[in-house]
Amino acid sequence: MTDIQFADRATDAPPAAASLAVQHLRAHPNPFNPQLAVEFEVTRSIELEISIYDARGVRVGVLANGAFYQGSHREVWAGLDADGWPVASGVYFLVLQGDAMRATHKVSLVR
Repeated sequence: MTDIQFADRATDAPPAAASLAVQHLRAHPNPFNPQLAVEFEVTRSIELEISIYDARGVRVGVLANGAFYQGSHREVWAGLDADGWPVASGVYFLVLQGDAMRATHKVSLVR
């Protein structure tokens, strides 16, 4: 399940479909153990942050934060928090955000 929300910063109007910078967000396997692969395509250079949140909305880690260039990209989450400790089994939210877009993908870790 992917929920992508877009807004034009100046007008709060949705941008034209041609301006979408990130497409085909996929997280697999889901459920996962021990690793989750996050794959997506970037149609133009963009600054992105890819974070993991628990079901309470607490950020448990950041997979990537920086510039992504046009092409296919892959990040891997090993089910660890920001301090390197294994997180508990449960539901987590992968959040990819940058520019005027935010995509959320629900994933489950089963240990």
